[in-house]
Amino acid sequence: MSGDYPPEELIKGCVDAARALDTQVVIVGEEKVIHKYFAKKKIKDTRHNLEVLPSFDVIHMDENPVQACRKKKKSSIMTGLTALKNNKIDAFWSPGNTGAVLTGALFTVGRIHGIKRPAIASLFPNKHGFSLLVDAGANAECHWKFLKQFAIIGDIYFKNIYNIKAPRIGLLNIGGEASKGNELLVKTFRELSKTSLNFIGNIEPAEVLDNKADIIVCDGFTGNIFLKTGEGTAKFITGIIKKTAYSSFLCKLGAWLLRPAFNHIRTKTDAKKYGGAPLLGIKKPVYIGHGSSNAQSTASAVKTCFKGLQFDIQAQIKDAIKHTG
Repeated sequence: MSGDYPPEELIKGCVDAARALDTQVVIVGEEKVIHKYFAKKKIKDTRHNLEVLPSFDVIHMDENPVQACRKKKKSSIMTGLTALKNNKIDAFWSPGNTGAVLTGALFTVGRIHGIKRPAIASLFPNKHGFSLLVDAGANAECHWKFLKQFAIIGDIYFKNIYNIKAPRIGLLNIGGEASKGNELLVKTFRELSKTSLNFIGNIEPAEVLDNKADIIVCDGFTGNIFLKTGEGTAKFITGIIKKTAYSSFLCKLGAWLLRPAFNHIRTKTDAKKYGGAPLLGIKKPVYIGHGSSNAQSTASAVKTCFKGLQFDIQAQIKDAIKHTG
């Protein structure tokens, strides 16, 4: 019931996913709104693998996460997370208030035993596809032990979801040398070097785009700034290209000729195909969507949740943390 798009757009994504996966999708939200969409589209929830879980409040994007989770127990976010805790659903995704999803997941579902801090794992485009950024915003301040665990849980997720046996793990830093960065990064470099992970060392921001590493480890403050700077830069460059393309007849002609190339780039870097960023370290699967998630993003996120369940990522994380700490 939150996000930048109206509920109907998100409901459409759920319907599309249920049809594509042939599995039950539970839509949490205002019952009247959901059934009104069903009636308009002539959808029978029981026949189309859909279930409605009513909620009676909304946590808005600008609300304080902790206060909102405490006061709005019947909001769509808290209703969904409570259903996850009580085994009524197997995975949960929301494009709503990120802080509220994180807070609600921590206090309602809980952390996997041994996990010091959960982390948001977000995809970031590079010239060959995507890298996984861990942490993308859940933890502004970190200890080296947190970053070590981010590397471990990111490795488990990436190996299973993307079928790569030994993902290359890089530590986001201002230089490649082991002595670069602050005390946190120097210590983290040293500790990751002792693990059996495929740790390739420090990686500078520009090297992320060159596909130097599959997994980028950093604290949530740095990761979130890096992620948003990348998004902003992409929008800025796209805007300049569009403005220039329509500035003259020759530019319009050139843009028309290059249209297949532009479409290829757009398809290759479109994060809407993936939709959900897992909150790794929580006892059960919780995924966070971008506020601008549309029907395509929603359908993709549900498919990502479904795929993650095939590998029982949580059980693997629990076992890994038990043996490595």
